[in-house]
Amino acid sequence: MRWLPRFRWTLPLLACAGMALWAPLGARSEPVHGATGAAAFKVTHALAEADGSSVDAALTVGTDGRLYGTARNSGAHAGGTAFRLTPGGQLAVLHDFGDAGDGSHPNGLIQGADGNFYGTTAAGGLHGLGTVFRMRPDGEVTLLHSFQADGIDGWTPMAGLLQASDGHLYGTTRQGGAFGFGSVFRITLGWAHGIVHSFDNADGAYPVTALIQGSDGRLYGTTYAGGRNRLGTAFAMHTGGFVKVLHAFGWRRPKGGHHPSVLVEGPDGMLYGSTTTGGDATQHGMLFRLSRDGEFSLFHDFDPRHGGHRPVGGLHLGRDGQFYGVTAGGGIHDGGVVYRISLGGRYTLLHKFNPDGLDGRHPLAGLVELADGEFHGSTGADGAGGLGTLYRIRTK
Repeated sequence: MRWLPRFRWTLPLLACAGMALWAPLGARSEPVHGATGAAAFKVTHALAEADGSSVDAALTVGTDGRLYGTARNSGAHAGGTAFRLTPGGQLAVLHDFGDAGDGSHPNGLIQGADGNFYGTTAAGGLHGLGTVFRMRPDGEVTLLHSFQADGIDGWTPMAGLLQASDGHLYGTTRQGGAFGFGSVFRITLGWAHGIVHSFDNADGAYPVTALIQGSDGRLYGTTYAGGRNRLGTAFAMHTGGFVKVLHAFGWRRPKGGHHPSVLVEGPDGMLYGSTTTGGDATQHGMLFRLSRDGEFSLFHDFDPRHGGHRPVGGLHLGRDGQFYGVTAGGGIHDGGVVYRISLGGRYTLLHKFNPDGLDGRHPLAGLVELADGEFHGSTGADGAGGLGTLYRIRTK
């Protein structure tokens, strides 16, 4: 099956990248459930064709204090890019994907314990079905695995990797595996590839989010579809491969969320995530809380009348013990918002993206936090270059 990019923004190129605008947020934000945050927003870089477009995976903070990430599309070979970004907004393209079988349409980066970066591509490679790669900090890429449709291997990975406590890399493929519903794979320290689990639809289907490792050592993830209600699952698994379904998403309120995000473990040991649709009231998405035993509860119900809706990218646990996230819709001209929510459920609107002000609009990925408490993220459209923006937001 030929893979088609999920996001392809074709807005005209309006100006050079790098335009930065500071604006106080208090005057523009409106309260949601009685809370308005004091924060400041800055566009650090406006994406242009050469930079890449559709930055739909959260950035990674390198050991050098700089930000690293991937753009799914555009670049010199139209297969996306890997880039480095200083906190001040200076962007350097490290690698252009889509040439010489190195893979195309990358899904984000992690930095391994060896200092190199690792990631996956959704297409390209020896068989055109995606790759796992290693990238040195200078941008040199080495293929570790090319996925193939051989009845055993998975293919079309749509999410990045996890380096678990055993040192191995773990990831998911949207398709393939023994039953055709996707897989969890492992790349060992010796760079040997193997399938750890094949989804059979009953335990989930088509995983498109990255795995996390909980403080208990188990791996946790979600699937886009499958499960009892065919609308996705949240699952736990051991590194050896045994999978336990924790929750089957469905239509019934208040558990009526579907299309779940990547999970994050909270300071209370619970798992937290979002769904782009569903919820209890307006069905415009929700945040949920899930115990390791599968006890599920509604954490926040999005309402477009008062704030953002269609949360994307999952939640980021800040250094202050609160969660931070973005929505693709809501706010000014339905451009999306940045929000904060406490462990007790107090929701604070921090920023409304305003395309008229060159903020960019429609965030595609979650946030990452630097040591100084600044959060960085991306948008998928508009901005001075027409292809989205990279931005930072100060909440103190």
